[in-house]
Amino acid sequence: MFEWLSTISVFLAAVVAMVVGYLWYSPMLFGNKWMKLSGWSEKEMKKNKAGMGRMYFLSFVAALITAFVLGFVFVWEGVKTAYSAVSISVILWIGFVMTTSFTQEIFSRHQNWELFALDSGHRLVALVATGLALFYLGY
Repeated sequence: MFEWLSTISVFLAAVVAMVVGYLWYSPMLFGNKWMKLSGWSEKEMKKNKAGMGRMYFLSFVAALITAFVLGFVFVWEGVKTAYSAVSISVILWIGFVMTTSFTQEIFSRHQNWELFALDSGHRLVALVATGLALFYLGY
């Protein structure tokens, strides 16, 4: 990728983000709640299973881009501690991810603040996990 950023670290950090999403939206955590809030039934989810491979692939591409950009910010800022990695991840979530999602929800035809909180919580945890993975893998 770039000599100043580890390709392996970026790839593995993206995998970590996907694992967080898998767990977050699984029945063990918030999957059933998310289906209810989103208006999906188990029958509909099973019916749409054929297109899931493409969606997971595109989600992984997005996770790769996120890990790359976050790694770039870490290099730029010279992150030296896990605390710094988490702090930058949270600040970027507040400044870009949460605010963008919030604005989208404000103009949504069917505002659902509980779903907003669930999805935003996932994005926060995934971004922090990505940041920690990058830090511990030696971005």
